[in-house]
Amino acid sequence: FEVTMAPKRAHKKKSKSKSKLKQPKSKMKRKKKDYTYRGTWKHKLSRARNKAKRGGLSKQEMFKKYGRFPRKNEWWGPEKNEKEWKEKWIRDNPHYQGSTTSNQKGNQQVSKSDFD
Repeated sequence: FEVTMAPKRAHKKKSKSKSKLKQPKSKMKRKKKDYTYRGTWKHKLSRARNKAKRGGLSKQEMFKKYGRFPRKNEWWGPEKNEKEWKEKWIRDNPHYQGSTTSNQKGNQQVSKSDFD
């Protein structure tokens, strides 16, 4: 009496690509993204600081000129340092509440003491 084993089946390799994974279809519509934070004073300060740190250059221009991003405490702007730039920027761009992209509250001038 001889025992024979069935040959192993060749398995297909599973792709690791996430793009081929199917997302479950939902009957509910997705809520639109809320981009109102981009109109806030704090966000505008952050974006302006990033650009000023790069010397006012866009990312593409910066890579052509320097070939890299500025390091942690490196300042490429025309001002002496970040503190000098920030004081000048705040003076030129007064604080406001709300968002410029939202019509709900409107933009109200706020004194600096409200944020300290």
